[in-house]
Amino acid sequence: MIQIDHTQSENDSSERRADTLDSDAQALLDALVEAGAPDLTHLSPEQARTLLGDLFTPDVEPQPIAAVDERKIPAYARDIRVRVYDPDPDRALPAVVYFHGGGWVVGNLDSHDKVARALATEGECVVVSVDYRKAPEHPFPAAVEDAYLATKWANDNAEESGQAADLPSQVRVQVGP
Repeated sequence: MIQIDHTQSENDSSERRADTLDSDAQALLDALVEAGAPDLTHLSPEQARTLLGDLFTPDVEPQPIAAVDERKIPAYARDIRVRVYDPDPDRALPAVVYFHGGGWVVGNLDSHDKVARALATEGECVVVSVDYRKAPEHPFPAAVEDAYLATKWANDNAEESGQAADLPSQVRVQVGP
């Protein structure tokens, strides 16, 4: 087993940092300050989840979709919840396995429902949205394990969930927002 020493950096971290923050990221931070939002670094995960809620979800009506199915994928002594969005159940479509944004700490199937619907409709694909385990309650590699198992499930159950039979050549993974 490989052991990684995280106490000492091999490279000076300043070598990898940009001189300025991306303008979109800065605009988001500025908007949060203007709105009087508290500093996220001083909040508990529960407080951040409550505050952020639907922050990454577009403020639009959810797109109608032909079929939405809640499933539970059996995993090691637990289940992984997924929501399968199929815009056209009469066609075999390629699939996108979607892991919502939120830094692996916030977000869930409901907070990113509109995004998943839009991906399925606009992308003409089946979307398998995954409610992976989040930190800090479930430390690394919990979310990665859930991501792997959900992607494997989507591949193994392609025809059952309306995906194209030749899914291995058509599976795509989307990591939020």
